[in-house]
Amino acid sequence: MKGLVSRRQRVLRVRHVQHAMAVAETARARDEADGLARNIERLNKVRGELFETEGAATGASFAAMQELATRLEQAGRQLDGALYDARRKVEAREGMTLAANREKEIATRLKDRARATLEEWRENKLAALVAEYEGGKVSLNIGQIKEVIRITLQVMSQCPPSTVLALLEKRGKK
Repeated sequence: MKGLVSRRQRVLRVRHVQHAMAVAETARARDEADGLARNIERLNKVRGELFETEGAATGASFAAMQELATRLEQAGRQLDGALYDARRKVEAREGMTLAANREKEIATRLKDRARATLEEWRENKLAALVAEYEGGKVSLNIGQIKEVIRITLQVMSQCPPSTVLALLEKRGKK
């Protein structure tokens, strides 16, 4: 029983690390997409300011501005494609984060269930030993007494004090 609880705890630690890694990858992908979006905004701003010249422009300077505008437009289209890909990557990472979170929650529930089963088994074993002793069927030897004490201490150490007091009061009423 204790082995099952420790295995479940180990799986939970692994799932926790996987979830943390997925969250970090999602944040990294979001940062990349945000950086691309800022670059697109800056590129559009530069292209918009390109033709804001005061006074007369020569044909050569106008042709150079036209060439630069064309190149900026092409770079903008490439950044739009990269931004699209980055947003798809963010969506995929968010899906991985959700899956990792789901796996983490499942591992938590399995660990809690295994711990509850172990506690129930300990309580049943303790109750059986006490019932045998109280019924006069068995006189406990020193090994059995040590086992009762060990199990009692384990149960008490893992339960909140209010639960231990409730169990002791219940035993005292019998």
